[in-house]
Amino acid sequence: MKNIYFIVIALWAVISISCGGSAVDSAMSQVEKALERVEKNKATMTPADWKALETELDEPLKALAAALENNEVGALKRLDLIMLTGRVTAVLMEAGMNTAVKEMENAGILMDDLQQDTEQIKEVSDAFEVSDTAVNSSHENE
Repeated sequence: MKNIYFIVIALWAVISISCGGSAVDSAMSQVEKALERVEKNKATMTPADWKALETELDEPLKALAAALENNEVGALKRLDLIMLTGRVTAVLMEAGMNTAVKEMENAGILMDDLQQDTEQIKEVSDAFEVSDTAVNSSHENE
């Protein structure tokens, strides 16, 4: 009799897992698939693509946030969610930096120009430090 209960419980577990699992697992899967797609195509994505991604990920990310807030996940799943959040953040930050660089290039701002501007600012800053030091030493001599 115990073997029958064990078999029924094992079958129930297998069927539950094979039917998609929990809402958290489904949401994580959606986010992971979207991230994989973005990681492959991020160099060619347009603003419309990013907007579509935002719309696509809105519900899964809300579901994951609610699961975390309501303590519906265990410690291991929580760690998986933290790692997934890190991946999302890294992809979005890299995409933002790439977009900023493209926008700067489109606006005619080149990295060489930025380097020259930085050097000029440093020279002016150094000149102020030298003159400030001279002023302070002349006040000390008085």
